Amino acid sequence: MKLPDSKNYGLTMLENINNYRKAAKKYKLYFVVCKMLRMLFLIVFSLFLLNSLIVLIGHNAVYEQDYNSFTAKIYSYFGQYTYYEYAYKFDSKGIFLMFLSLSPALVCFILEKVNKNKMYNHLGEVVKIEQQEKAEKQQERIYEMKSLYGI
Repeated sequence: MKLPDSKNYGLTMLENINNYRKAAKKYKLYFVVCKMLRMLFLIVFSLFLLNSLIVLIGHNAVYEQDYNSFTAKIYSYFGQYTYYEYAYKFDSKGIFLMFLSLSPALVCFILEKVNKNKMYNHLGEVVKIEQQEKAEKQQERIYEMKSLYGI
């Protein structure tokens, strides 16, 4: 049985279904990889942001000379684990750097959505082909019943 689909002209329904399933698996792999990369980029971004916030807290505590405050205690516990050279500064350049470091996660998010849509489109084509095949079989059964009983 041939499909009238121009891009798959000459292939049987089973071959079309297999092709669409292979494509859906490929896009599912891309989807999962993009999702993992996005999570990795978000974890790295959140660690840099946490580092920056701890450095900011420490600088504010030192600037105000308030060594018994809650922020000073947080800085005294976590300050030894911070890296000043990797901290974002909360000015225009620092905000721009934050956006730049977050942009790979945004790109992965967009690619994830695109690949998810492509995967679902291919799976939808599989369902359409299977429903078309069921409808044709049903029509054949109806035709056989009509010819058998002379209706």
